[in-house]
Amino acid sequence: MVYEYAKDDLGGDKAIVAALGVTRKDIKRLSSSANNLSPIDGGRHAEGSGTAEWGLDDQKEFIARILKKWITYRAHNAT
Repeated sequence: MVYEYAKDDLGGDKAIVAALGVTRKDIKRLSSSANNLSPIDGGRHAEGSGTAEWGLDDQKEFIARILKKWITYRAHNAT
């Protein structure tokens, strides 16, 4: 949800890449992993049938970095 709120606040994936310094590849990894991680492994969907490149710990770490960067960005670029 943090990613989705940041995406909405900043104006999309391109804006997240520019403002927060993450890569499109990492955003794609996050999205794919979040959608495909098995529920037994902490996935958010009832049918995590694909393969998740990142486990739940990797996803948490990435989101924590996005959150910190987003807070810093907003502190310096208030609208």
